[in-house]
Amino acid sequence: AMTGCGQPEQTDFALSAELTETLIADSLVSTGNTNRLHRVFERAQAGEDITIAYVGGSITEGFEVGARSPECFASLSAADFQTNYCSGGTVTCQNNGFSGTSSAIGCLRAESAVLASEPDIILIEYAVNDGSDSLYQIAYESLVRTCLEAPNAPAVILLFTYMEQGHTRQEQQQAIGEYYDLGMISVRDAIAEPLSDGTMRWRAYGTDDMHPSAEGHRLLADMIANYFQAAKAKTPDQAYTLPAESLHTDLFRNGKCCDASNTPHRVGHGKPVRITIRSARALRTRRTAAM
Repeated sequence: AMTGCGQPEQTDFALSAELTETLIADSLVSTGNTNRLHRVFERAQAGEDITIAYVGGSITEGFEVGARSPECFASLSAADFQTNYCSGGTVTCQNNGFSGTSSAIGCLRAESAVLASEPDIILIEYAVNDGSDSLYQIAYESLVRTCLEAPNAPAVILLFTYMEQGHTRQEQQQAIGEYYDLGMISVRDAIAEPLSDGTMRWRAYGTDDMHPSAEGHRLLADMIANYFQAAKAKTPDQAYTLPAESLHTDLFRNGKCCDASNTPHRVGHGKPVRITIRSARALRTRRTAAM
């Protein structure tokens, strides 16, 4: 009896070309100091190989479209860089995204998982994974500073993602980006107003309340491409100078993950010893046999 009484549910969430162009333009927060990045452009134009490392949580890893899949924004933006700026060389997409992790884990993984390959560009994404307390401010800055201090002087770019309910740690991370004069890209600055006034529906970007759909990943890649285009068009800045002091503290700077494979165990006069961990059952069996 109720059939036909309600309005059909809207299922078409596609963005118009005009709105998409506006979102991409609004996502640019700052080009930052482009000196390091212009050196990468020059090397790419000269035919050298380029490595772009992406560091973040599940969004960077590619949740929804497939971990490190060709549809992930990291893969898409690396391919865009290859098309737009390379003459003969190859762009390697180094996706270091790790689901469920914050910048606290990111800064511990940086040395072994990110910097070992000497990437030319590092893009950092943790705005929806980090919390608001000082631990995350310190960890995020430690990660940023560790990357900037790498011997090969990579260009560092910050990407601020956004949740449907409005969660993002953009403010605290943007303050760090401004202190270090870095390039910054914001999903919130692009989509928050269109979502609020009804111009855009969340489903045009995300599948759940956090993770982008395939279309959302393409939009992120286009935002990154827009950043590169704006940075390339900018007159190269003077040589980048790293601030002498940290904005917060360098407590976690150059941190690393340690386990039994890379941690020496020593006793007495420094003689290495082997530590064996046995289960409680094995210890009971051994004790019973001795009796």
